[in-house]
Amino acid sequence: MIEDRPTLIYYVQTLLNTFKRDNYSTDREYVIKMLSAAMECQNDIWNAAIEAAANKVESAGNILLAHSVRELKK
Repeated sequence: MIEDRPTLIYYVQTLLNTFKRDNYSTDREYVIKMLSAAMECQNDIWNAAIEAAANKVESAGNILLAHSVRELKK
């Protein structure tokens, strides 16, 4: 099992891109759909973490830094 989250994301992105270029696989559309959904979940998790961090910074009174943190959302 891969414990390193960035590595796992890299593998998912690599598979997704590989199947997007593969015009011969009968399972191509299914794989693209599943891997795209996995990447969207990753983005949702990332965005939730960014928003939580921005809220914490904002509640400490640093609105400008909170705005900068929110710009990291995907």
